[in-house]
Amino acid sequence: MKKLQKPSAIEARTQALREAISGMDFVVSGMVSTRMKPCGKANCRCAKDPSAQHGPYHEWHHYQDGRLMHKTVTPDQYAILEGAVANHREILRLLAVWEQETVAMVLSKPDEQKTRSGKNR
Repeated sequence: MKKLQKPSAIEARTQALREAISGMDFVVSGMVSTRMKPCGKANCRCAKDPSAQHGPYHEWHHYQDGRLMHKTVTPDQYAILEGAVANHREILRLLAVWEQETVAMVLSKPDEQKTRSGKNR
């Protein structure tokens, strides 16, 4: 496949996108949350007073093999996962921008998109 010639402005913007993505350490899908829970014991103060629930508990929610999984994590893991989830969302945003740049570049030069037989794709 013939590589399309890219205008320098688009090339610079996509290079910046690649650099932003490559600078991220941890990436994970899903979401993290913190919540309080009752323990379920009838004698416990949390059974009578909702403000006396136990916690906070940090959780990571994500899909694995098509199923929603919930995992209780430590405060340190929560902090890492919080950043990793934010990185994942940012990568998705950057990929959408990259896609828009690619479409703009490809559609702006229809003469350069010919196959070997000379027909437009």
